[in-house]
Amino acid sequence: MSVMRDELHELVDALPEEKVAPVLRLVRDQLDDSPKDRDLSALIGLMDAEPDFAERSEDFLKSGDNHSLYCR
Repeated sequence: MSVMRDELHELVDALPEEKVAPVLRLVRDQLDDSPKDRDLSALIGLMDAEPDFAERSEDFLKSGDNHSLYCR
């Protein structure tokens, strides 16, 4: 077995149980050639923004000052 494969095994063994399912899906997706819809539920809540950012997003887009949206 290669060194990288050994390391992968060690890292997987060290994963907390709640992280196993998302990693398993990721690995299975790598082995499957057919396109699938991705489960993005794990990404919900990852964006760091002010609480009313979504409500004000239309105002940002209308103002034309979109630069501040990408420079964090």
